[in-house]
Parts: sequence; structure tokens; C-alpha cells
Amino acid sequence: FYHRKRRRKQKQYKLCKKKKTIENEILKNHLTPDSDDDVDQVDLSRGRCVTNEIESSIHTNSNILKGINNKFNEFTQQLTLNSSKFDQQMNHLNTKIDRMTSTTDIVSC
Repeated sequence: FYHRKRRRKQKQYKLCKKKKTIENEILKNHLTPDSDDDVDQVDLSRGRCVTNEIESSIHTNSNILKGINNKFNEFTQQLTLNSSKFDQQMNHLNTKIDRMTSTTDIVSC
């Protein structure tokens, strides 16, 4: 009884595998190098058509992301410059405070 069930499962698997290979062959046959349709390209891994409009929108989106990344890098550089300037000013202020405290006598209770 179990042997019969396994055969049915194997037959289904073979049919499914044959169907996938037939679909892939059909997709490959639709790709011709001399075709006039430069608008559509078939993505064999996903079986979807990708138009030039989608490709251009992807390209513009990637350019926008690159611009955002560049701005972010500029802001981080400015932040590090400002923080180093702030550190320099704080050190300068601390040295002034140290000089003032050394010249004046502070009586602690």
C-alpha cells in the first residue's frame, strides 16, 4: 500500500518537473536575438517581463539613493568637524578656567 502511494508521488513530481522544463523551453524560444521588441526583456529566473520604463525607474531610484548616501556622508563629515571644533573650544575654556583658579586663592570650607 505504501509502495503505491510513493509511485503516485513520484509521478506527480515527474509531471511537475516536466511542466517546469516545458515552461522554461517556451520562455527560451520567445527570446530571439533578432527581435524588434527591445522594450521587453524576459527574466528567466522569475518568468516576468521587465519593461524599459521599470528599468529606468530603477536606475533613477538608485541615483536618488546614491545622492542621499552622499548627503549623509557630507553631514557626518560636518558633524565630526563641528565636534572636533567643539572639543577644541572646550579644551581652550578648561585651560582658561585652570589658569584663573591657579591665580586666585580659593578657600574651601
